[in-house]
Amino acid sequence: MNCRGCGNQEAWHTFGTSTFETCNACGLQGGGESIPDVYLHRAGQRFDNLTDQMGRPIEILSKRHKQQVMNKLGVSEAGDKVNGATYGSKNWIDGSRAWRSRQFEKDRPVIQKTLRAWKEKQRA
Repeated sequence: MNCRGCGNQEAWHTFGTSTFETCNACGLQGGGESIPDVYLHRAGQRFDNLTDQMGRPIEILSKRHKQQVMNKLGVSEAGDKVNGATYGSKNWIDGSRAWRSRQFEKDRPVIQKTLRAWKEKQRA
């Protein structure tokens, strides 16, 4: 069998799509010890920032394949979609705490006024 990905003439197994192919010599050596911690919604997904030398998005076949492509390009994922920090990290917690504190100080007069009105209503 002939692999279009690496040119291996003696490939015993190939896997691929119309734009990408891999064989036992260039990428199907095995599953590895663990599942890489990268985002992949579905196999065959393309990411605009993961491109080949011609600038075309690479079709990602698995989480392991995405990790290999990212390592080859020298990039990494930044965390969650909102601010790049993982949920529950120290930066996220401190930022959230500071925001809640500012909001409470801003809303304190309204809260106190509402509480006084409620207490007056209870006494009557």
